[in-house]
Amino acid sequence: MALDAAYTEFAVEYSLAIALCFVRFYARWKTTGGGLRKFRADDYFLMLAMCLWSVQLATRHLATNHGTNVGLPPAVRAKLTPAQIAGRELGSKGLLVGWTMYASTTWALKASMIYFYWRLVPGSWPRTLLVVNAALTPATYIAVILTVYLSCLPFEKHFQVVPAPPKACTSLAMRQVSVGVPNLVTDVILLIIPLPLLVAVRLPMRTKIVTGCLLCGGIFIIVTCILRLYYVYDSGGHNTAISNAWSVRETFVSFLVINIPHLKPLFAMFRSNPNSRNTPSGPEPSGGYHHSRSRPRRAGPTDSELVRGSPQGSTEEILKGVGGTGAGGAGVAIQLEVRKETSFVVTDEVGVAVARGPDSPGEHSGRAAVETRIEAGNRAWR
Repeated sequence: MALDAAYTEFAVEYSLAIALCFVRFYARWKTTGGGLRKFRADDYFLMLAMCLWSVQLATRHLATNHGTNVGLPPAVRAKLTPAQIAGRELGSKGLLVGWTMYASTTWALKASMIYFYWRLVPGSWPRTLLVVNAALTPATYIAVILTVYLSCLPFEKHFQVVPAPPKACTSLAMRQVSVGVPNLVTDVILLIIPLPLLVAVRLPMRTKIVTGCLLCGGIFIIVTCILRLYYVYDSGGHNTAISNAWSVRETFVSFLVINIPHLKPLFAMFRSNPNSRNTPSGPEPSGGYHHSRSRPRRAGPTDSELVRGSPQGSTEEILKGVGGTGAGGAGVAIQLEVRKETSFVVTDEVGVAVARGPDSPGEHSGRAAVETRIEAGNRAWR
């Protein structure tokens, strides 16, 4: 009965996480208008994490069904039949692969978050901290994999059932520490990185709190990781069911935290531009913006409001006002809308107004000035 409940929990968490990933990909495609060409490195690392997590759950299922060599009392081990021994050897191999996939999934998600922050963080000490974490992430991943595999030698003892393998080959507590400690260290660094941006950006307190929750959701990952370590040690370090359950929960929370900030532009698009069906979206190949005529509507924020961080923009757009486009040079597809021949408004790729003003004929009109500035920005972006 407990096993069925665990399978149900894993299925629900996996389905929700994968569905959220696809919603995030749709948001990226919808708000950029560029198809797969506009996908970034963090999107591709997320795709990799999705594949790795799928393999992890499949191998954990194998370990649960056949059993492993972990936590077997001597009396039970002595009574195993050859078929049961073969089954537990197969399950132990699945457990080892599952540990590898768990670490790989976790570190792929870290890489996705690092690339996301790389577009937001300005060239100051947070950028230095991000560079340090970018170097620590692959180094700690290699160290974790080597620790898991080299802690038990010769290698075949990882899945040896009879006779009993050395304790180092079956100790879940040792593996939890080898994975958990570098995982917590890199997560804490990722949690600190966006804090200076949130302090510097000028936003209403309510918007700042919401943005902080979106970008600092790593605290939930840290809490889940600590709970996993606690419950595994509390069970004596030999309960694979508890270890599997909490590793899946931690990965599920990681997927939520990493994806939710990327969904804000999608909701902002529908909230700020309800008549988007009548408004062209996405950059044109030639200029990066569109000319169109439409009925007058409420004017959006000015350029200075955008620099301060408009609460209508996406999470990434809000912080660009403080840190610029960063090393990634993440540009914004611009759309120019002419209203009644006497005024103009410039909107970003999700339909949020970012500049407005009166228009007048001639090459020095407000519209022409905005066009010139946008052209320069698009050339720099490309």
